[in-house]
Order: sequence, then structure tokens, then C-alpha cells
Amino acid sequence: MDLDLVSCRVEQVDSENAITLRLSEGSEVRIETKLKLTRPDREVAVLDARDLDSEQGLLDVLLGRAVDQATADEVTGSLAVIFANGVRLDVAADPDYEAWSLVGRDGSLVVSLPGGGLSRWGSTLC
Repeated sequence: MDLDLVSCRVEQVDSENAITLRLSEGSEVRIETKLKLTRPDREVAVLDARDLDSEQGLLDVLLGRAVDQATADEVTGSLAVIFANGVRLDVAADPDYEAWSLVGRDGSLVVSLPGGGLSRWGSTLC
């Protein structure tokens, strides 16, 4: 499922108890579990959104970057976001918790359900 975030830029990265990417156009992605951050010039980093501490700097690479592609798998509940600088962010569904959510500029909502799948409210996604 296409999340319609292409060209939205990361304007802010918050990391208190979760990772929140505030995007241009008013969209927001919140990650509450582990994520995989792949950078073209470095090893893949696995980060725990609930316990970043010294790893916060890894997320700074996202600031100001435009989204090239953002998709969610309706069966597995996973999220994949690819940025213009080649950085890729992947979040798998969590067996017990809502791993991630997206609030669109119009208030629409997509949530990764515990164990897989998605739940959606509203009409558009960005």
C-alpha cells in the first residue's frame, strides 16, 4: 500500500519514548518498536525506538530529507520508507504492540496492528 508521502520532508525527529518523524505537509510517522536503518555507506543499524540514548545521532541523517517512497504491507503490517539520500527505514510489525502509525495532514490514520495487518481511518494518507 502506497502511503502517499513522496516529496514530504523530515522537518523534525523526536525520540522521547518513541521515534516521531514530523514531515512537511503536517504528516507524522511514529515508531514505537525496533527499526532497521540502512544507509548506503554504512552497516545496517537496528535501533530500539523506546531506548535510543547514544544512537539518536543516527537519526539525524533523516533531517531535511525528502521521502522517495513509503509503503506499508497490508498483510504483515510492516513499514518501509526510502529517502532521497538513499537511506532506508524499515519497521516490522510487533507481535504484542502497535509498531508504528501514520497521521496524514488531513487527520487520516494508518496503524500497524499487533501481530500484523493494518487499520485505517480517514480518506487520504499524506
